[in-house]
Amino acid sequence: MHPAVTPILRYSPKPIEGYHGPAHLTLLASPEAWNLAYLSHPFEKKRYHKDPQFSVHVWNSLRTNLSTGQLERIPGSEHLTLQPLLRMPAPWLVRWFSKNSKITVNLPLYKAYGQAWLITVEQRSWGCGTYEDDPADEVGENLDDAKLLLARF
Repeated sequence: MHPAVTPILRYSPKPIEGYHGPAHLTLLASPEAWNLAYLSHPFEKKRYHKDPQFSVHVWNSLRTNLSTGQLERIPGSEHLTLQPLLRMPAPWLVRWFSKNSKITVNLPLYKAYGQAWLITVEQRSWGCGTYEDDPADEVGENLDDAKLLLARF
């Protein structure tokens, strides 16, 4: 018997198919990629991001090794990247970003859009479907703490 798999929280009120712009972008097809993209851009107001490389920045941010800051290319090493953190409620992710600023500034999305991106993510996090999940002080200051926290979900 296989253990039950916890579904990944969706930050947007509708699935990606409900948004005409991003629905056809294959780089945003995974639930984690869509969560990060939705936090980063108001798709409900603007179909497309003004930067044609936006979805590439999302994809690469998901695959950035949080220890090295380099793009992780080894299959099966997703646990070292931002990807599992996009399974936490959005306010928790924002708290993680603020407590891990040295890592956050190395993400391709931050490098492309700077502090304005972080402000957008924080503002949009409270409008997500998971807004009631208030971040607690137990969100740690390093990757190991984040992994322990994720193990509880």
